[in-house]
Amino acid sequence: MQWFTESRDDVMYLSDMFGDTSSTKNCYVSRPVVNIGDIINWAYYNGFETTLPPGDLHVTICYSKARFDWASLYPARNQIVIPAQTRTIEEFNGGAVVLKLESPVLTTRWQQFLDVGASTSFPTYKPHVTITYGGTPKGAKPYEGRIVLGPEKWSELDDDWKGKLEEWPTGADKDEDDQPE
Repeated sequence: MQWFTESRDDVMYLSDMFGDTSSTKNCYVSRPVVNIGDIINWAYYNGFETTLPPGDLHVTICYSKARFDWASLYPARNQIVIPAQTRTIEEFNGGAVVLKLESPVLTTRWQQFLDVGASTSFPTYKPHVTITYGGTPKGAKPYEGRIVLGPEKWSELDDDWKGKLEEWPTGADKDEDDQPE
């Protein structure tokens, strides 16, 4: 899959999004999950009591505390499809329960940000969709269907993003073994 076409129909100029882009800024770039119903249904049927709100399900591409010239790259406006594949459910430091996936396209895009001066706090890129901060239910199986991601969203970092986290109930109940006595 190509990031850009010759006609540039799939990109938006940063000045269209943010006005003056001449200064360097820190940067957060993500792609929202488009087929959120598939992910929410999977979470429900696998016993997740909560998920992030449907509009917050995404894959982070760049989380750069270092300032760099945003005009070095253009936001990709195309959708991409991560094909059905074997995935894993992992718990990251900080309690995020994520659906880890493989995507050479996302990994290449992450590297493009590093190549123009973006920073990262991690030695490797692990593309994933954060599902919840509410723990992994016993016996949960990873979602293996396709994941459709929308166009990139760019913004400056929000230092208070953790304070704004919300969880939405799925309606799934924990097993009796998981209930406090």
